[in-house]
Amino acid sequence: MPRIVRPTNSVVPTTANIYCKVVITDDNSVDYTLMDTYSGLEADNFLLEGSITKVATDRLNSFQIKIHNDQGNFTDKFDGGEVVRIYMDKTDATTLVYYGKVDNVKYGVNVNNGFYMDLDGRTYPELIDKTITGMEVASRVDEALCGIFYNHYSDITLQFWNGTAWATATYNSSSDTVSWDLPVTTLPTTLMNMNYQNKKGLSVIKEIVKRADMDCYVWYDQDNTRWAFRIFNENSIKNDDVNVSYGNNVISVGDYGTTNDDIYNRVIMYGKQESDNILLLKTKNDTASQSNLWIKDSIQTDSSLTTMEEIGDKATYEIGQGVITTASGNMTILCAPKLNPGDNITISIPYCDISGYYKIKEFTHKFGPLFTTSIQLSKRTKTVSDLFVSKVDAEEFVTPISNPNNMKDSYTIYFNEDPTKMASLSDCEETDGKLQLSTDKTTGVAQAISITMGYNVLSCELRRYSNLLTDSDVYEVTNDGGTTWETYDITSGDIHTFSSVGSEFDFRITMNRTLAADTSPMYEAICALTK
Repeated sequence: MPRIVRPTNSVVPTTANIYCKVVITDDNSVDYTLMDTYSGLEADNFLLEGSITKVATDRLNSFQIKIHNDQGNFTDKFDGGEVVRIYMDKTDATTLVYYGKVDNVKYGVNVNNGFYMDLDGRTYPELIDKTITGMEVASRVDEALCGIFYNHYSDITLQFWNGTAWATATYNSSSDTVSWDLPVTTLPTTLMNMNYQNKKGLSVIKEIVKRADMDCYVWYDQDNTRWAFRIFNENSIKNDDVNVSYGNNVISVGDYGTTNDDIYNRVIMYGKQESDNILLLKTKNDTASQSNLWIKDSIQTDSSLTTMEEIGDKATYEIGQGVITTASGNMTILCAPKLNPGDNITISIPYCDISGYYKIKEFTHKFGPLFTTSIQLSKRTKTVSDLFVSKVDAEEFVTPISNPNNMKDSYTIYFNEDPTKMASLSDCEETDGKLQLSTDKTTGVAQAISITMGYNVLSCELRRYSNLLTDSDVYEVTNDGGTTWETYDITSGDIHTFSSVGSEFDFRITMNRTLAADTSPMYEAICALTK
C-alpha cells in the first residue's frame, strides 16, 4: 500500500503588540487599576487573565477577569455594581473598548495562582434585569425604541449608522416623533404592532430590531460621557481597520461551514387564546427551502400577540429567520481591538472556503499572558441563555382541543377592536365589546372584511365566543370574495369544505330573535380557521 504523505503547515503570526488597561471604580469613586501593560508598573498589574465578549443584537456585552489577591489588596473592595472600564490599543491603552458594571465577585485560592478573585459583569445590565410594559401600534423602529428609552432607560440615546457616520436621534415625547442630526435615508420604515407586559427590556428591543432586519449593540460614548444604543442595517458596516488572513494574524480556524440543524421552513404561530374555541393562528411556509430540503416545522406560541396584525408580523419575521443558511464558524486571531459586533471584515483562509467580507456576530477579546480575539462568523445560533428563546413546545398549545383539524391560519375578530374588522352591519351593532342586534330589530346581518390568503382556501372552521341565544343564527362563508356564499353548520363542529375555488375568505352572520323585546344574541369574538 502506498504511503500517503501530508504536508505540514506552520503558521506563526506576528506579535499583536497590544497595550491594555483595566480600571474598576468603587462605590466611593475610588479607582483601582488592575492592569496597565503600558505603564508596566507592578503596582498596576494584578490581572491573571481576562476576557471581553461582544455580541450583536442577541445578548449584552460582558467581561470576566481573574486577579491576584495574595495580600488581600482587594478583599471587600467590590460587592457588585462597580463601574468597569477596559482600554485596549496599540499605542498607549487609552481607547475605551468596554464599559460596564460588576455583577459577581468571588474569592478563591489554589496552588497555581495563590489567593485570587474572579469578577464578572455586563454592559448596562438594567436592559435585562428590569422588565417593561408597553404597546407599539404602527410604530417605526426608531419611534418604538426612542419611546422605550424615554420611558424606561432615560440615559440611553439612539444612534443609527447611515452608511458613513452615526446619526443621533432626538425624541419628542408629546408627538411621539423622532428627528435626526444627520440624514437617515436608509432607516427601515417597517411598522411594528406588538404589546409586551413585564418582559425583559432587551427581549422587547431585540424583537423590534430584528423585525426591521437590523442589528444592534450598546455602546458607551466616552467623548460625550453617555450611553448610546446603536442600530444598523444588517451587513451595512464594513470595517477595513481589521483584516484577517492566513499567515498574518490567524491562529486557528474550526467548525466552519453550512449546517441545516437549526433550519425551519414552516412556522405555525399561536397567539393569545381566549378559550378553547377562540384562537389566533398563522402559518408561514418557505417553499423554496422545503423543496431543497424537506418540511421542517417550528411551532411557536406567544400569548402577547393579541391581534391578527401582530401574529402575522411575528410569523413573517420568524420564517425569514428560520431559513437563514449563511455559513458559520469560529476562529482565533491576534487581538483586534478595533473590532465591533456586527462589523463586516475581510477574511482570507485558503482551503477553508473563506474569502471575502464576513459578518462578525460575536467575538471575545482574551488578555493576560497572550492577547487574542476569538470571533464567530455570520450565522446566529440559538443557545439556552438566549434571552429571546421561541417557545417551541408543541404540547403547550397544540392539543386535540385547540386545533384538532390541523388548520393553517385564523381570522379572529374581537368586537372591541378599533378600527373595526366588520365590513358592514345591517340592523346590528358593536356595543361594549359585543356584536348584537340593534334595539328594535329582530334580525340583522353582520359581514366581516374579506381577507386574501396566500393559498386557495379549501376548507374552514367557525368558532364563536357568545351567549346562549345564538342557536337561531345563520352562518355563511365564502372563499371567492362573496361571489359564492355557502351555509356553515356551526352546531356540527365539523370543518366546511368549499365547493368553489378561491383564496379570498369572508364570513357573515344573520342574527335572529323572535321579539324585539327579547335578549339579543351576542358575540364577543368569532374565530374562523382556514386551510
